[in-house]
Amino acid sequence: GGDGGFGECFESTDNFLSEGDTETYSQRQHNELQVLESIYGRDFTKLPCSNTPWKIKQPSEIILALRPQGEEVYVTVDLWVRCPQTYPDVPPDLDLKNVKGLSTENVNLLK
Repeated sequence: GGDGGFGECFESTDNFLSEGDTETYSQRQHNELQVLESIYGRDFTKLPCSNTPWKIKQPSEIILALRPQGEEVYVTVDLWVRCPQTYPDVPPDLDLKNVKGLSTENVNLLK
């Protein structure tokens, strides 16, 4: 529950998504992170923020542990997501990490 520490990673500027929009980039990202955490639960990991020496906040990074539903699980992969400060106008960076049970060829197809 609560904030989950999402707010501390966002740029402090209050740039709005579009003219006439009442939601800032950081508010939208904060809301989307809360939704993802509620959907993925224990499979959602918010990576700690790292501030630069000049106190410039870095974009949010999360990991979603993906695995098939069911008893016999032979495949797992972590989806790493890094949201730029102007997300959703700019798409997030995505990567697959900690891949188990997939061939390199299949991983490349997913990328």
